[in-house]
Amino acid sequence: MTQYDPAAIATQLVQERGLDEAIAAATEGIMSSQESGDFYALSVWREVRRHLRSRHRDEDEKSH
Repeated sequence: MTQYDPAAIATQLVQERGLDEAIAAATEGIMSSQESGDFYALSVWREVRRHLRSRHRDEDEKSH
């Protein structure tokens, strides 16, 4: 089920918003999940952000 697949969510966010905005959206998702006490969503958003940060590091390495 891709609805809760962090890699798929990360890819979709990048396509819709670009990498930097996708990271910001994931961070917002983390904060919102923490506030609402939704620990499953919190774990998904943390994994999404991890995927996005990994992509960001990969892009940085390619540009240097």
